This record gives sequence, structure tokens and C-alpha cells, in this order.
Amino acid sequence: MLSEEEKHKIILEERLRFETKEELQNQSKKQNRAIAFFNTNLGLFLLSTILVGGISFSYNYFREKEIKRIEQLDLERQRLFTKNKLLDEVVHRFKILQLATDTLVEYRSKDIYLALKGNSVESPLKAEYYNFKSVYGEYAAWSIQRLLRELSLVEENPENLEQIKDLLYSFSENTESLNHLSENFYLVTNKGRYLPKGTQIKVYKGKDMKYRGRSYYLKDEKYYYLDRGEKISRKFFKLDQNEKINKLVELIRKYLTEANMV
Repeated sequence: MLSEEEKHKIILEERLRFETKEELQNQSKKQNRAIAFFNTNLGLFLLSTILVGGISFSYNYFREKEIKRIEQLDLERQRLFTKNKLLDEVVHRFKILQLATDTLVEYRSKDIYLALKGNSVESPLKAEYYNFKSVYGEYAAWSIQRLLRELSLVEENPENLEQIKDLLYSFSENTESLNHLSENFYLVTNKGRYLPKGTQIKVYKGKDMKYRGRSYYLKDEKYYYLDRGEKISRKFFKLDQNEKINKLVELIRKYLTEANMV
């Protein structure tokens, strides 16, 4: 004979078994109904719509993401390409402009003017007649200031941007001096004599036969005659000593040194 406790335990086990069986049967019926629904035309349509929609969304999402990535790479490549071209042109101009405080022969003084201003419509000089040529024809008419401003737009390094800013400021302070470099000339005779800055040579055509046909210049309202047979052989240009222009040349040479382009 079973005790009351054992009977109660058996009853609980049977009840639990019955409830579990019933729950499994209900789940099976629901699954069967779902399978049966998706086997209908409407169910298949909904299922295919959900699948196609999901695949289409995923494809479009990743496609747009890839397009944006490619566009960003193209923009970065274009920025670097433009930056390198501008750097080439700036370095090329700087190699000429660093000579601004030196004693220059005539063609070099004109090279400095062209490196500073570019061969623009306003320029009285034509670059093809002188030593200076732009690296890129598209920049030939650009001034050095414009080149530096354009370079600042594609430069991302804060230190380089600060350096460009200093150069632009220094150029703005010295543009007039550089523009008038041609006024700071010295004539040298075939006897090695340097004449005063800005000397204008003329030929005496007066009545005094002692000096007739001789070259002379006027300084402080006094006439100075060259010796017979003495002629102008060279013309040099040199800016007066100027703290600002010296600082500009120092900045230019520092820039070239850091770019390994001295």
C-alpha cells in the first residue's frame, strides 16, 4: 500500500506531465498554423517582401557607405595633389626670392620681380625673355601671396599653417621694397669702378671740347666724368639694408631648409 505522501507525489508528477504535453501540443499547433500560413500565396508574398526588403536595405546601406568612403578618398587625393603642386611652385619661387638681399645681376633682379608678382597681365615683364619660369603654367600669373593663400587652404598641419601666415605677413610688409628693387642699381665700369646707386649716365654734347663725347653722371649737382675709353660694363642691383626684408629672407630660407630644398 502507498502512503498518502507517495500518492500525492504521483498525482503531482502526472499533472505536470499532462500540462507539459498540452503545452507542447499547443506550440506545435501554432507552428503548424504559421507554416500553413506561409505556404499560402499571401504568406509567401509577405515572406518574400520582408526578405527582399531586408536584403535591399542592407545592400543600399553598405553601397552608400562605400560611395561616401570612395568620395572622401578622392577628395583627399585631390587635396594632396593640389598641395604638392602648390608646394613645388612655392619652393621654386622661394629659391629665387631668397636672393633678394644679395647683390644681383640685372636678369636676376627681374627674376625676383617675376617670382614675386608672377607673369600677370599687369606685369611689364615677359617671363619667356628671362631665366625665371613657373613650374606649372596654370600658376604662371599668380603672385607668391596668392600661392601661399591657396596653399593654406589645403594645408592641415597647424605648424605649417602658422609658418605660411608669418610668410604672408612678411611679404605684405616688403612688397613695396621688392617691387622697387629695379630702382636700387649700381653701375660698374670696365675699369672696375662702382658708381653711386641710381647713377644715370649721359654723354656730354656741349661746347667744351675737353669733355665732348665723354660719359658723365650728375650727383649732388656736381658733374663726374668717366675716363676716356671707360664704359659701363655691368649693372648690379641691391636693396638697402632693411630689418624687415632680412627677416623675410630668413623665413624663406628656413622654409626651404625644412623642406630640404635649400
